[in-house]
Amino acid sequence: METVSDEPVDICASALSAIVSHSSPPAQLISELASHKDGFATGWLVLHFIKQMEAGAPLRDLDLSKFSLDAGKLGVLLSSLPAGPDFLETLKGGPHVCTGPCLFALKRFLQRAASSSPPASLKNLNIAKCDLSDSGGGSELHSLPPSLEYLELNENRLGSHSMEALTSAFSEGTLSKLLGLDVSNNPLSPSGVATLARGLSASERALHLQSLKLSKTAAKAEGVKALSVPLKEGKAPSLQVLDLRGNDMRAEGVGGLAGAVGAGTLSSLRVLILKNNCVAERSRDGRWDISGLTALFSH
Repeated sequence: METVSDEPVDICASALSAIVSHSSPPAQLISELASHKDGFATGWLVLHFIKQMEAGAPLRDLDLSKFSLDAGKLGVLLSSLPAGPDFLETLKGGPHVCTGPCLFALKRFLQRAASSSPPASLKNLNIAKCDLSDSGGGSELHSLPPSLEYLELNENRLGSHSMEALTSAFSEGTLSKLLGLDVSNNPLSPSGVATLARGLSASERALHLQSLKLSKTAAKAEGVKALSVPLKEGKAPSLQVLDLRGNDMRAEGVGGLAGAVGAGTLSSLRVLILKNNCVAERSRDGRWDISGLTALFSH
């Protein structure tokens, strides 16, 4: 015998009840409603009340990691979000949102946020684990709002094209408020990491960046040496966490990094992760070359 779940009805009723009582449903509830066919209309109605009637508290977070509808619905949903400095601070995407026509709808939302008046309040953009391609990332990352403080791009398929977009954002000052950047587990290659490094160098002013995660990006020695240039230039004086694990940087890369540390421009650095990098090399006579590590830890 088949049974029919009352869960969607209960969720919708809870959301509408909160609006009627002039309070706000939890952000998690709104996200769940808006992500599926059965609750989309109710989710949109809740956002409409918050936006037009100023009912309840502002919506701070929207999680679209499980969004399963078409690009038209996504566009309607995102255009329904209240704008201004007191609203959405955190947006999380998902695989469906970051592919095909939905990706274009997300891009248009970010473009509006980048040019909105009053300024957008979006501080955290999480599009990690979204199977985002390099071409898709390159398109999307050209539309970042200047309010961003944390950008999570880990575990995608990003490469040099996406890093070119980030380079433009850094050089134009769009990411001047950024505190954390995570591009780990992307096939950036040495050239992609070098491209990102050029972006850091191109920033007119020292960045506020506190956390930079580049683990498992195939940076190798060439990429790490390129990254060491802006660090040595003092472009990230507030950097506290630098994650370079799993990049096969070898002794040559460690030596380049040692030059940046020795320059005294990373005085705020507290966590440096270098594991799984073959940082010591064995010469033909059987001796181990640890000169890079020696130079690094002598500072």
